[in-house]
Amino acid sequence: MPTSVAEAKLTIKELKLEKKEHHTRKREIRASMASERATYRRVGEQTRTARSDYGFFNTFKNLRAASDYAIAREQKESSVALLEAQLRLVDNQINQIDKQILELERYVLENSK
Repeated sequence: MPTSVAEAKLTIKELKLEKKEHHTRKREIRASMASERATYRRVGEQTRTARSDYGFFNTFKNLRAASDYAIAREQKESSVALLEAQLRLVDNQINQIDKQILELERYVLENSK
């Protein structure tokens, strides 16, 4: 806890800057998630195109495409799950910073009279 109102105000400014940095990180994580999902959609489109062929020899091609699709889906799910975990961590850090800012603002209001 700060020892003066001026120190508390300075700490509030520093925390707000830190919060902005966390929001920037959050945007980066969301952009990565969107990129992963877009990549997965492209693989899915290619797989659906490959599956549209019929015939004896195309059956093997379709099986391969389905296998590639399943592998890509698992990779996407694991990478997106990791990014979601990072996003939750950043959200928790932002919430903690908000709590600290509220406590400091309360301190400034009580001690500035």
